[in-house]
Amino acid sequence: GGLFCKAFDATSRMFMTFAPPIYLIEPDPTAIGLCLFLADDIDKWCHDRVSIFTGRDCLAQFEAYLREHIERAPPDYCLRLPYGETHVTGEIVKVTQRIARYHSEQARAALIRLRAHYDTIGLNDWAELFSRAADANSIATNKTRPLRIMGMTSRFTTVLQYSMRDLKAAVENLGHEFHILMEPSDHDRSTTADLATRIEACKPDLLFLIDHHRRESPHQIPPNVPFVCWIQDRLPNLMQIDAGKSIGSMDFYIASACAELTESYQYPRSQGMTWTLATNDREYDASPLPESELAHYRCDFSYVSNQSRRPE
Repeated sequence: GGLFCKAFDATSRMFMTFAPPIYLIEPDPTAIGLCLFLADDIDKWCHDRVSIFTGRDCLAQFEAYLREHIERAPPDYCLRLPYGETHVTGEIVKVTQRIARYHSEQARAALIRLRAHYDTIGLNDWAELFSRAADANSIATNKTRPLRIMGMTSRFTTVLQYSMRDLKAAVENLGHEFHILMEPSDHDRSTTADLATRIEACKPDLLFLIDHHRRESPHQIPPNVPFVCWIQDRLPNLMQIDAGKSIGSMDFYIASACAELTESYQYPRSQGMTWTLATNDREYDASPLPESELAHYRCDFSYVSNQSRRPE
């Protein structure tokens, strides 16, 4: 119980809002019962990031759980007390390795099926689909279907997840579908298997990422679906010649200024579009605040960080 509580407290907030899942594996249910009996507070034991597997089949339970929940990444670390049973630790490592292989197989199979699906759609088919979709009257009169667009982002970001949220609102306002793909909770990291299978389930007409090119996710993103990279930041993965050379006929990029990308990093100009950052005016009101509301916040210097507690 002491080891569990220390591990729980030490990982309560590791990066922004991220706190990893904890898998507690104990073959003897009596040991769990004693911990709960001696605990002053059982809230940690009941937390939604804690999963308890106990009994003779605890390892089978653990493996079945991870197979069922492919959105859950296998654990990176295994802790035990010095007098714990070492063979159990060895078996946990074996289970984790099997799950990692299973995730890899699931991702590979989904990607193969996705490639086969998109292989049936040629460049002319894509051009016709997007041309019809750009005509609002065609959608309104059911002459064409709305586009299915998927945006991939992360909940552990300060800005990007909200840019994607506002992009979703803009796309839906035009009458199209927009699905956001990101970690399901503050306790999950994205897994290749989960991303690939969710893309397969959606079969989007367009994939949209911010600050990342297709080449960075070869095991999740098929090479033959239209793809857009919205460049918001000057990151090393973007500001290099290899990034520019990776852009093919199905890749597109959006940037506040395309000239530097084409002149310095060999981005093809035909695939780029200049687009300044925008704000969702349905989410934010641009009208000025009255002085009565601003007076309380007047200061010479202000610093706000989302790494600390939220302001009231």
